[in-house]
Amino acid sequence: MKIIMIVLSFIAIASSKELEVYVLAGQSNMAGHGWLNEILSFAPELQSLPSNVHIISETDRYVSENIGLPEFDETISLQRGYGEVTGFLFGPELSFAKRIGEAKNDKQILIIKVSFGGTDLTNQWKKNGSGLYEFLVYGTMSELPSPTYEWEGILNAISRIKSELGCDKITLSSFIWMQGESDAMDVTTAEMYSINLKAFIKNIRTDLAKDSLPFVIGKISSGPWPFGPIVRRMQQFTASEIPNVFVVETDDLPHWCSSQDENTCRLPSGLTSIENLTYGYGLSECHYDTEAEISLGYRFANCILNPSLCKERSRVYRFITPNFR
Repeated sequence: MKIIMIVLSFIAIASSKELEVYVLAGQSNMAGHGWLNEILSFAPELQSLPSNVHIISETDRYVSENIGLPEFDETISLQRGYGEVTGFLFGPELSFAKRIGEAKNDKQILIIKVSFGGTDLTNQWKKNGSGLYEFLVYGTMSELPSPTYEWEGILNAISRIKSELGCDKITLSSFIWMQGESDAMDVTTAEMYSINLKAFIKNIRTDLAKDSLPFVIGKISSGPWPFGPIVRRMQQFTASEIPNVFVVETDDLPHWCSSQDENTCRLPSGLTSIENLTYGYGLSECHYDTEAEISLGYRFANCILNPSLCKERSRVYRFITPNFR
């Protein structure tokens, strides 16, 4: 299980005392498998990222054999290369930050990204489950060995950043959720997904003290999940049942593959399937490719800036123009 956690924040601006907070959470497609060397070919505008966005992260530290945790001990400018494998891959956070940062350039922004590859909602993200929920909100996780990292959880992080930046006003703006693939591997967990997701949303809103917190769901792909269609229906059903919950379509987003059969799928130019497996990049039909990760970040941001877009068909999110992805 791979953990990627990223905190992106805006350095204080003298004329701005308002802080907006966005939480990005989920499993490996939130962590990100976009190939860094291709990013500017698909989105040259990401060469220039918002100057007021900063990131605090080190994602290569390990506290156990299969769990990687970042250490929050330095502040650097937002940059490319903070995905599942640091320095090579990226997730939706870059295009998301680009769109949100430019749209809200009169505010300071805190983006908290916590994503755990291969995790399910049935137990691992469940409140009082195996601990990921408590880790996300409070910074505690009982199943880990005594780790040597510092993460205070969403609530304490918000309070600390607000104090450090001297903000007069703070707004928890949105919670973005890209998860469900693991639950789609079993018919029972797939059929329970809406019940579990409703409970998750309720607990997040309660524990973060915002009953109407906008909650944006990235619909899982049709992918290699045997019970994916069930989870996809459960995601859509949940959004129809709970106010201020939205679904972003992903049906048109391309995936990687584990072979070099370019008639059906592809790997990045210059990367062989053996190298992909050997170095653990995880580029497979389970994960969105470079174009998809860029598009996903823009779609999340567009949904937040204009929720009516979430109700449109997925084709409106295609790469038609740089201004509307």
